[in-house]
Amino acid sequence: MYKKQLEADLRKIYGVKKVLFASVESGWEQGALYVDVSNVWQNIRHGQQHFRVRGTLGMWGVSPAYKTGFLKDKLWEASRTSTLKEIADRILLFDKEENVKYPDMESYFNQTEIGFIYRVNMDYDPAKKTKGFKITSYISNLLKGLKNG
Repeated sequence: MYKKQLEADLRKIYGVKKVLFASVESGWEQGALYVDVSNVWQNIRHGQQHFRVRGTLGMWGVSPAYKTGFLKDKLWEASRTSTLKEIADRILLFDKEENVKYPDMESYFNQTEIGFIYRVNMDYDPAKKTKGFKITSYISNLLKGLKNG
């Protein structure tokens, strides 16, 4: 349930067209944001569903468009924007963003990743999501017959 919300939030913050739920180390698609989820904590209370998602964010591309520090810089810029501040507050990035495969060729290629925690609260009402069924006259008569018999 959290994936659609996480994907929408990341698209708004990073301005990417594609969010892939995979490891950046296994990917070759430039300009896509890779999300590798390692742990999901979920709690349901008082009509709210709380998620805490832990993993890594990563990007692969040609420098200088996606240089090391890109992910932290974009989140910091979003936190300074009034329309994105609430969304940016849901994401916590860890201290160090690392260039995964190309540390010696950082001026040409970059494959950067950083750990993150994402926290989001969503409405939870399973009754609204459950589709009811219409009792036909046949079933109604069958139930009446069982009751009387």
